[in-house]
Amino acid sequence: MQLQDAINIVRDKFMAEAQGEDNEAVSKAYFEAFENCPAMMETATQIWAAQLIAQNIQQQQAAAQQGGEAPATQA
Repeated sequence: MQLQDAINIVRDKFMAEAQGEDNEAVSKAYFEAFENCPAMMETATQIWAAQLIAQNIQQQQAAAQQGGEAPATQA
């Protein structure tokens, strides 16, 4: 399994859960991948989370700029 494949599996599972779906095929692929490649899937989960956080920060900054506010920064 390639890392991008693992990230896609994590993304698909996340999106299904976020939409309240119980997609059996997605769940099966997710759990099989974790069983067969646990380190790869753990890494993919961390990468997906970092990407999601970065996306949310970008959206918040864009919304703040459109509203005339300065984006919040962390020290």
